Amino acid sequence: TSYYFGGPLQNMTTTVNVQASPYYFSWSDPKTGETYSFGEYTPPPYPYYSYYRPGIFPTPEPVQSFQSTTDPIGLLTADVTQYITTTSGSRSVLIEGQVQDLSKQAVANSTNTIVHQGQFYIGLRTADYIATAKQATTITVRTVDSTSKNIAPNTAVNLRFIKREWVAPVDIYGQWTLNEVEVG
Repeated sequence: TSYYFGGPLQNMTTTVNVQASPYYFSWSDPKTGETYSFGEYTPPPYPYYSYYRPGIFPTPEPVQSFQSTTDPIGLLTADVTQYITTTSGSRSVLIEGQVQDLSKQAVANSTNTIVHQGQFYIGLRTADYIATAKQATTITVRTVDSTSKNIAPNTAVNLRFIKREWVAPVDIYGQWTLNEVEVG
C-alpha cells in the first residue's frame, strides 16, 4: 500500500485482510528420494468422497480485517500476529492491503507467507504400507528444518503411537466416526 498511481500515499487509511489456512510441509530425502509424512493426514472415512456430504478436509479460517494508517512516507507496517495461531499446526497466511481512490474504487495487493509452528518438522516413514499385528515394522524418523534444506540429526523428539479405527454408521444416513486410542 505504499504507492498510489505511482507515488507514495501518506497518512492513508488502509484495510488489512488476513486469512490463514493449514500448511502442510513436504520433503523427500535428496540423496535417497524417500518421502516422509509430516503432520497428520486424515483420509475421508468412506471410499469415495461424496459431493453432497460435508468433508473433513480443512478449509481456510474466516477472514480477519482491521484498519491502519500509512506513515508519512506511505508505508504501512502491520502486526498480524494476533490473528494467527499455530497451536494446531503451521499456517499459510494471505495478507491483503486495500485502499480506496478518490472515485471510491478499491486498489489492493496481497502476498502469502508461511508461519511455521516450530523450528523443525518431524517426518515419519514406514517400511511397510500396512503393518501386521505382532510382527516388527520399521519407522524412520527425520527432523528437517523449515527451509527444507537441512536435516537435523540427533534432535530429541517425543513419539506417541495411536491406534485409529473407523466405525461404520448404523444406517446409510449416519456418519463414520473415528476412535483413537494411544497404544504407546
